[in-house]
Amino acid sequence: MGLLRLEELSELSPVALALTVAALSLVLLVLRWVLYPTFDSREPPVLRPKVPFIGHAISIARGINVYYARLHKDKRMPICTLPVLRGKVYVINSPTLISAALRSKTLSFDPFITLFSLNALGLSEPEKERFKDPDYLATASKPIHTSLLGEPLRMVTQAGLSRLAADLNAIGPGKGGVKEVSNALDWLRDVMFLAVMRALYGEKNPISLDLQTHIGEFEKKVGLLVLGIAPRLLAPKALVARSAIQQALAPYYLAGHDQGPDVSAFVRNRAAVKRKLGIRAADLPASDFDIPWTAVTNTIPSLLWLFLHIFTRPDYVDRMRAEVLEATAVTGDGATIDASKLGQKPFISACFLEMQRMYNDAGSVRWVMEDTVLRDADRREYLLKKDTNVQWFGGVLHLNDHIWGADAGTFNPDRFVNADPQEEKKRRGAMIPFGGGKHLCPGRMFAVTEITALIGALALAFDVEGVEMAHVVQPPFPSTGMRRPRWKQGGEPKVNIRRKRGWEDVKITFTV
Repeated sequence: MGLLRLEELSELSPVALALTVAALSLVLLVLRWVLYPTFDSREPPVLRPKVPFIGHAISIARGINVYYARLHKDKRMPICTLPVLRGKVYVINSPTLISAALRSKTLSFDPFITLFSLNALGLSEPEKERFKDPDYLATASKPIHTSLLGEPLRMVTQAGLSRLAADLNAIGPGKGGVKEVSNALDWLRDVMFLAVMRALYGEKNPISLDLQTHIGEFEKKVGLLVLGIAPRLLAPKALVARSAIQQALAPYYLAGHDQGPDVSAFVRNRAAVKRKLGIRAADLPASDFDIPWTAVTNTIPSLLWLFLHIFTRPDYVDRMRAEVLEATAVTGDGATIDASKLGQKPFISACFLEMQRMYNDAGSVRWVMEDTVLRDADRREYLLKKDTNVQWFGGVLHLNDHIWGADAGTFNPDRFVNADPQEEKKRRGAMIPFGGGKHLCPGRMFAVTEITALIGALALAFDVEGVEMAHVVQPPFPSTGMRRPRWKQGGEPKVNIRRKRGWEDVKITFTV
């Protein structure tokens, strides 16, 4: 039915006219309520979508990282409020406000841990009920950080490095080795994948190389699984991939291999606590499924980006090699690299930081548990209302030219070498590749050491040929952090790795 014309309104009886006006007023109020929700004047400035009601939602669905970066580039707002459907999202772009959010006790990550656990892990119904209990979640999470510090960290790192050394020593003229690696990018992925899994799960590691593809399939759609919206329709391959990995883990936990002496404290203690809480061994493959996924989802792309930037620059290779030599004891036909020292070397450390700055776009999300006020560096205050989503993305800070200069989009590790104190002050809080607060990535030191040791050993003892920088930088998959390299038509370059002259028979070992 079309809208009434004015002349038709004039012909209505007074009662009918009053009812019509009331109905139209109600419709207008509803439309205003839906399309233009009200906000407290103390909340962050509202950035309304071009298309009312659905505009931000559509853009976020298309690519949340890219959209937030574009909004910040256009508006340069330290914090803003995005109306999304009938709700809203606070987006923080200021290092000071992000630091304040990380310190706040009323902004919590726990609701999202619960949401991930309930929707993405494939838990049984009894397990879902357990994960809804905050006390259970807190107890089950206790071993995560303590198992990746001190001696437990040293042991898991050494186990991974031992596997890396074996793969490096297989390249060369020695018995049983190969003369060269002719598809080095795939080799790097495989070597790091197996080293990490062996370090975590011990000799009886159930995560074989063929499961790497399944982890990749899960990674692509994990964001949709977390939302829990029609996963069988929207993410069927991710469900199949998750099932395949859990089936591989099942006999490992059923046989109690998770308590083996060569298993990392991270896997062993986490499983032990859950067993004490009454979790059946048959349910551990689901509740601990996140371990193999999170262990490599950002580690492998980080490895690839560092490899690409070092080995496309001969001068970078020479500088890295010089620092690796300082941390290496060469005796006869052996070379022992002290991997714990590599991350302390100025250039190696700078290269790793710059790689993370350029390509780590990890997002952080918090739930406002009660009304909260954040204060920025200029002491401006912003009210965050209870039961609202707060988000920020590393890429917005990491590529901000106001912080890093006009060359913010260029890989330049020397910005971290002998940095000016004033520059360091300005950048303070603007590097958040591993999150922050009590949810700072627990495995960051393990990943840093494995990556820098492998790249450092290649610079020290191997010639690398055919490396070509990726033509396209793809955004990370939702719920992951690292941007991904892609080459144009023709695919990845064929990269060769062979021993340097004079290093053909040198056995490489690592220590930490």
